[in-house]
Amino acid sequence: MTTGQTFETALAERAERMLDACTLCGKCYEVCPIVDAAGAVLEDWVGDGGRVVEFGTRFTSMVVVPRDGADLEVAGTVKSLDEDARRATVELTVTAAGTKALGRCLAVVALA
Repeated sequence: MTTGQTFETALAERAERMLDACTLCGKCYEVCPIVDAAGAVLEDWVGDGGRVVEFGTRFTSMVVVPRDGADLEVAGTVKSLDEDARRATVELTVTAAGTKALGRCLAVVALA
């Protein structure tokens, strides 16, 4: 903390540095329950997890989930259709505890 800096500002800057350093290795992605939950919603929507051809996302912000849990909202929009390949690109919007948790959350799914 520098002279004249509030505790809240110092804490926010520290959290931002930790978030930047923490997401570089990709381990957060492997253990984040938000990513798994968003993927499960997508799998339910397509009817078979095997039809999810690609799924990727980026973290947009640190979301602190209370011990008793938080509501996770997942919405999707079909961004494009490839009728020849029978595939659709879906963009998911994912919020947790009212905060956007995932960005550039895109999936390619095989159509039935």
